Amino acid sequence: MEEKKAPPRRRNRKKPTQPEADRTVREVVQPPTDKPVLKVEEPKPNKYESKPKIGTPTLGRSPNYVTKVGLGNLTTVTIHGNTDV
Repeated sequence: MEEKKAPPRRRNRKKPTQPEADRTVREVVQPPTDKPVLKVEEPKPNKYESKPKIGTPTLGRSPNYVTKVGLGNLTTVTIHGNTDV
């Protein structure tokens, strides 16, 4: 008599949770009012991010251009400073 084994179950492939990036917090300078103090959180810069090359030409360039392309990372610069194009 053979024992019946349960069929192998498929493993649940869940992404591991990543901790939130460190941020710096600073207060916005405003004239004194009754409103609460505004605080701005800025992420700390990534020290491994590629630095812009010295002497990279910026004159005569189109006002909208791409500065970085990668796997899911695209950094653009526009006329008005909008980075999410």
